[in-house]
Amino acid sequence: LLSYFLGQDYWIEKMLQMRNDFNYKSAIKVLLFYNTSEISSYIGIKVPNWVTGAYTGNEILMLDYEIWKDRKLGSFCQTMVHEFAHIIISNKTNNMCPMWLNEGLALYLADQNVTMYLNDDCFIKDNVYELSYTDDYLYNICAKSVENLISIHSVDTVLGRMNPLINFMEDDIFGVENMKSALYEMKKSRLYYKDY
Repeated sequence: LLSYFLGQDYWIEKMLQMRNDFNYKSAIKVLLFYNTSEISSYIGIKVPNWVTGAYTGNEILMLDYEIWKDRKLGSFCQTMVHEFAHIIISNKTNNMCPMWLNEGLALYLADQNVTMYLNDDCFIKDNVYELSYTDDYLYNICAKSVENLISIHSVDTVLGRMNPLINFMEDDIFGVENMKSALYEMKKSRLYYKDY
């Protein structure tokens, strides 16, 4: 496991910065698995075959990189930072963070929003609160929605606003109406540029 982090100072610094930004002090345990069936057995629920990493409590469950490195999903370190982000976001919000925001921030904090391919057809939902893990473009929509929020409000504002007391669905930034409007604008912008 340590061999994946040799020469990866950027990602180590990234996780240390996230610990600092979220004031997260708890220890994290990282477990390596050799197939998704092992992960499923460990957590007690069926994990889809496309999963490369997961989290539960203060544990990051990683699928061996040799199994999925050719799938072009980013590096082992990116996936680990993504799962680490889920842990600290869930901790900060007492597990109340909406799935779209949790996934979008994890992608953003792991720099995966930069490396993702955005399909022109991805904005098929009008409401991010209706997204589920069965949606084909879930990660694209989450990444672009959070990227849009951060471009308007800054990462510090977005991270600072999250807390367990907030009603995400009615919030001025994260709320249903604001996000519907943002998705509509993104969809309109994509269609406009597609015509040229």
